[in-house]
Amino acid sequence: MDMVTSVEVPMLLDALALRLDPDACTGQRLVVNLVVTDEAAGTSEHHVLWVENSCCTTGSGTHLAEAHATATSSRRSSCRWRSVAWASPRGSNSMVNPT
Repeated sequence: MDMVTSVEVPMLLDALALRLDPDACTGQRLVVNLVVTDEAAGTSEHHVLWVENSCCTTGSGTHLAEAHATATSSRRSSCRWRSVAWASPRGSNSMVNPT
């Protein structure tokens, strides 16, 4: 668990971006703001993930006003995102390539 929690959020988002299935997200646009809090340190990190033109782009230290959603998670529980990045269900609605 220590190794997973030590992975920086931008690295995790980059891994998710690599798993994007460009064919499945053709014509789609999705913008998600992410807030990762660290209760022990009393800090929070701001990130954004957006899918547009069959490409996934990430950014740190910012939020986009046109986001479709904002997700907030603690640093410790954000390690669960790793399983989301690699275990997307198969199906035509999935923009993440499961292989």
